[in-house]
Amino acid sequence: MYRIAVCEDEPIFLKYISEMTVDILSSIGESCEIWKYTSALGLESALQEDSGAYDILILDIMLGEINGVSFMEYLRDHGNCVPVIFISSSEKFVFDAYSAEPVGYILKPVSRQKAGRSPEPSNSASDTKIDRGRYSICYGVISYSGYYVY
Repeated sequence: MYRIAVCEDEPIFLKYISEMTVDILSSIGESCEIWKYTSALGLESALQEDSGAYDILILDIMLGEINGVSFMEYLRDHGNCVPVIFISSSEKFVFDAYSAEPVGYILKPVSRQKAGRSPEPSNSASDTKIDRGRYSICYGVISYSGYYVY
């Protein structure tokens, strides 16, 4: 069971991204729990209680009260190395986002094809599971071997 936090300030996108994540993981036989946040402050509180609470964060860059990249830089500066996938309606944050060491950057509108794309497909059985030590998540969903914009 994978623990995933989705932080998106627009409720319709929050619901859509959460449901799509569950659908993608289910389609490859994996299960997950999704925690939904509409602000970085709520997510920060949860991470302060348990810094290892989530296997991955899916984080909007423009969160109203705070910039998602700045928020992740803050978390990194305080020792939290949880993998993050940024979501944004603009490509202009790609290079700024790099400083927060994301495993992905997905442009809105988010689609199953964008979120489910694997940058380097492999038939290896080891690629079918999350490897919590290397920033990766289920083959066919999101994997890491560099920095990708979908």
